Amino acid sequence: MVARRKSFLDKLLYVVAPGDARGVGFFDRMVLAATGAEDAWAARRSDPREARVMDMVAAQSARAGMKPPKLIVYQSHVPNAFSIYSGNLAVGTNLLDIMTPQQVAAVMGHELAHHSHIGRDASVTLGLPMAGGAAVAGAVPYAWRNRSAKNRLAFVAAATAGLGACMVLPRAWQRSCELEADQESVEKFGHRPEAMAGALESLQQRMAELHKNRPPSSMPQVVRDLLATHPPLKLRIDLLKRKAEAQQRGDQAFANGASLG
Repeated sequence: MVARRKSFLDKLLYVVAPGDARGVGFFDRMVLAATGAEDAWAARRSDPREARVMDMVAAQSARAGMKPPKLIVYQSHVPNAFSIYSGNLAVGTNLLDIMTPQQVAAVMGHELAHHSHIGRDASVTLGLPMAGGAAVAGAVPYAWRNRSAKNRLAFVAAATAGLGACMVLPRAWQRSCELEADQESVEKFGHRPEAMAGALESLQQRMAELHKNRPPSSMPQVVRDLLATHPPLKLRIDLLKRKAEAQQRGDQAFANGASLG
């Protein structure tokens, strides 16, 4: 029997008054509901797969000298994992379905990299739009009082450019953070770049399946690129594969040197 897909009202009621929150806080429920989660719960030791991911997070956190964050598992047909501003990590059930344990571990390293920079990233991605909005709102009374059409036009142009920058710049920052987290999964948390590349390839394949019958977007590609929070998967995969090749060359050079010695 196929479970009924929860409606928007079902999800809203789950956020406001969940029948069984199972260790998931109110803020986290709001974030997860916004991502389309069908349900969410704190990772359980009684579930072997969830316990394995908990152990991955604990081991990698110890390697980096970090306190391990709480792991939340949520029901979803879309593969995803992310660090929440509450300080917890969330992983979707479909990601655990489509990826190998090595790939899941690399993804957890990627998310722990985000977790380690959460204060810095929040100050940019949340603070910049808020500051820009406040500046424009503060200038509105001045523009309204000023009867000069020229000054009003200048204000509208400046406000439009400022608000546009407050939308575009945080997204550019988020894209750079994704590339940084890919690298830190390898360099800080010790995963092979092949594992992270394989995880992204699994994600790419699953997203292609989900979007197979979706009509193409009418938004120009340049606008989509500017507003994207993640770099193209192909770019990330290519960078990781190049890193893997560089590591292999280094390993081979080390092996040749050792044999000569």
